[in-house]
Amino acid sequence: MKHKLLFLIAVSFLLISNFKVKAQEINYGVKAGLNYSNFETSNTGRFDFEYKFFYHAGIYADVSISEKIKIQPELLYSAQGSKVFLDESDLIGGTNPGDPVISGSKSELKYSFNYLLLPIMLKYNFYKGFFVTGGPQLGYLISSKQELIDNSNSYYTNHNFNGDFKKFTFDFNFGIGYEFNNGINVNLRYSLGLNNINKSDFVEYKNSVYQFSIGYSILN
Repeated sequence: MKHKLLFLIAVSFLLISNFKVKAQEINYGVKAGLNYSNFETSNTGRFDFEYKFFYHAGIYADVSISEKIKIQPELLYSAQGSKVFLDESDLIGGTNPGDPVISGSKSELKYSFNYLLLPIMLKYNFYKGFFVTGGPQLGYLISSKQELIDNSNSYYTNHNFNGDFKKFTFDFNFGIGYEFNNGINVNLRYSLGLNNINKSDFVEYKNSVYQFSIGYSILN
């Protein structure tokens, strides 16, 4: 696991270094903000997953290719997941061993995943400080947590169910934002999951995440 994390970080810095050699200008920055996250699932008839708030933070490089076009590689820590309300007869997961059985109506189950993300964004400044972005994203699952609260306030937590989900996620991002002259920028982005993150083929789960972030570029 440590070797894979180091490899992902090394790839991001190699990309930034390569861009720096070829590009006209490069600025570095930091960013942080909110995630509004859910699962797109093939099993909607059984469970209705709902959006849940999380957070993200990280660093980026803003690489000028031309006056209006930039490439922005990022390295982010992102917490995301979903929640679902369950009835008394529901069995969580169904195909995954160790899943809890619900007793009591309207129990709440929360899924929390911590990812290391590497987005590579193409950024186009179309009017003054306004820009649009789009590009692929690779994610690596660091840790996960499953929490259950039933109507009697009984509490169940499972920190060790990483084996039920794939380590890597592949997504496509697109968004819009605005950058001020002082280097502060705001960005609204949607991340569409492209692969099934569930190891079981019985139910398909794909990440679906809205991101709102505030960043600061160190201008050269």
